[in-house]
Amino acid sequence: MHTGCDDTRGELRGGFNGGSAGVRGGRMREHRCPCTDAQEGAAVIENLLCVLCMASVVLFPIIAISRAVWKSNFKFRRFCGECSYNTGWTSESVAGDIMYAHYLHRHPGVPPRGLIQWR
Repeated sequence: MHTGCDDTRGELRGGFNGGSAGVRGGRMREHRCPCTDAQEGAAVIENLLCVLCMASVVLFPIIAISRAVWKSNFKFRRFCGECSYNTGWTSESVAGDIMYAHYLHRHPGVPPRGLIQWR
């Protein structure tokens, strides 16, 4: 029996080697006290809390970065009016600069035009 438990309900009484206790094979049944059950339950809860804490530590930066990217200024994309080129999602000024450079390189002498997509 474990030292901190006063519960003796689970103990078997009888002769040596379990002779008169009615236990087969001469072995005593292991005493299972409520204190041990409570300690095991607390350990399970403690392990679950540890897993939740670790998951939050891992997931927090991922969620924070994705929100920062979504709220960032990368909301503009420009499409060329002469070909199928587009700038990808950037800020409005960078998209304009990229499209201006594209027109200078691919379509010299043509003024920049096309669509601007905003999300």
